[in-house]
Amino acid sequence: MGFAARDSAESSRRNAIVFSPAEHEAAIKGLVPFKKRSHSRGDGALLVIAVFKFIKGATLLALAFGALSFLHKDVASEVEHWIDQLRIDPDNRFIGELLSKLRLVHTKELKELSALGAGYAALFLTEGTGLLFRKRWAEWLTIVATSSLMPFEAYELVKEFTAVRLLALLVNAAVVLYLIYLVRQKGPSSPRRFCDRRGSFNC
Repeated sequence: MGFAARDSAESSRRNAIVFSPAEHEAAIKGLVPFKKRSHSRGDGALLVIAVFKFIKGATLLALAFGALSFLHKDVASEVEHWIDQLRIDPDNRFIGELLSKLRLVHTKELKELSALGAGYAALFLTEGTGLLFRKRWAEWLTIVATSSLMPFEAYELVKEFTAVRLLALLVNAAVVLYLIYLVRQKGPSSPRRFCDRRGSFNC
């Protein structure tokens, strides 16, 4: 029995694969294409969402700074001047509604709108940057922030239906659902385990 046990142990030692540092590094590098392939499908969609967030953030930031340029001015008169310069029909129904609302906007409202726009711009730019680098916190931030605004968007849509509002709501819903799916697919991170004698990896 003792000789059989020693023979079995000796055979196991001979059959065991011993990796040199170079072989071990090459084996680990062999995982990289697999990991990249597993993320390739989600990378394109995340890039689209990130660009979408960057566009929204840049637009709001421009509007926030633009609102500051109208401080201590008659906003409606300034807009009317630009409408005249651009040869836009001032009797247009939409232009008339816009000018009526702008007559109610004064310095206090401009400051509030500028601060609000800058805050949302910072949020969107933060989301876009995190999603661009595929950060888990950015995915959760986008899910929470976007879904929290959807009830207000739905209320505005019911209050006054427009194609633009419907499209905005559907796009945001698609973004939230996709990110939830992506987070669930990734699951919790687990420690890497090394290969067995056949060279297979479980990661």
